[in-house]
Amino acid sequence: MSHWVAAWGAPPSYADRNPAQYARDITLRYTLRMGIAGSAMKLGFSNLFGDMEAELTRVVVRTADGEKHEVTFGGEQSAVIPVGGTVKSDELSAYVQPGTDVEVSIYLGKMCSMRTGVFCEGEYTRGWFAEGDRCDEEAFTLLWAREMPVYFFLTDMEVLAGDETHAFVAFGDSITAQSWPEQLMDRLLAEGRTDLSVIRRGICGSRVLREYESIAYLAYGPMGMKRFEREVFVPGAESVLILHGVNDIIHPDGVNPCRPMEHLPTAEELIDGLRAYIKLAREHGLKVYLATILPMNGWRTDAPFRQEIREAVNAWIRTTDEADGYVDFAAATCDPETPIRLLPECDSGDHLHPSREGARRMAMSIPADFLR
Repeated sequence: MSHWVAAWGAPPSYADRNPAQYARDITLRYTLRMGIAGSAMKLGFSNLFGDMEAELTRVVVRTADGEKHEVTFGGEQSAVIPVGGTVKSDELSAYVQPGTDVEVSIYLGKMCSMRTGVFCEGEYTRGWFAEGDRCDEEAFTLLWAREMPVYFFLTDMEVLAGDETHAFVAFGDSITAQSWPEQLMDRLLAEGRTDLSVIRRGICGSRVLREYESIAYLAYGPMGMKRFEREVFVPGAESVLILHGVNDIIHPDGVNPCRPMEHLPTAEELIDGLRAYIKLAREHGLKVYLATILPMNGWRTDAPFRQEIREAVNAWIRTTDEADGYVDFAAATCDPETPIRLLPECDSGDHLHPSREGARRMAMSIPADFLR
């Protein structure tokens, strides 16, 4: 028996606003690393934050064996994503293997508003764009293309997998938009696990309780409660790990007019936001795990009152019985002598985001029982 399981994901968000908001006659190419096997696939696209229809003129998939597959939508080569809407491709007979890459090329022939996209980075995360229809190119090159870290329109890939295969969703902010979910996939593959996909749903700057309206910060996306249900309940999902809340604590500074101090939540308010996630996950039958907020001492807005909020939230995460369990990312990455700081080898340099080593330690710290 087989069923559809999410194999890859990126959350839809507002693409960062800049003067060049429109494009036409360009090809986007994205690399998707697979953690599970499948005998067929479907792709999902979103124009959630668009202000005009987006036509996917042509979409081509290339699998690790070099096979090229034309993607169709209702039997047609092209598809129009309505404003605020989504489209899903037809089922594509293409076998994917764990530990290999699938390349998705999207040709946008007509004028298109590039408003729905999300920043992602990691060892296996790679995006390109080039002028013209380059879907048939075997490899993109800097001689005529340019790398980019934003995934436009493409939000989901699901594969037809065995009944034992399911999805583990990682939900959060920029730390989750970076590499720890990829490191978790590496861990699973090294353990011989090919029955669990890791779906990354991280938006840089995202907060649990608030969102921005200024074009300067739109890319930080909707507040968590607007995101959660849309992003987490994917085909085959059985559990979600939530790492969210640090931006609620560090963003309000009282200097930037978009970041007034009255936006600073109490620990109780932030905990109530996490409780709302748990309630939603339970309603959809998912196991839900919480992760402690990482050390942030040395970040430019750090202050003792912010540390008090973080420590109170983390204390609740470590002791509550409302979730199915917790992962102590803070303990996995902190300096034992100064626990409010990241270990130097776990620090990317800004004292907030983990390094690759920090991401690896985070992935390794997840209890095996949470991954069953």
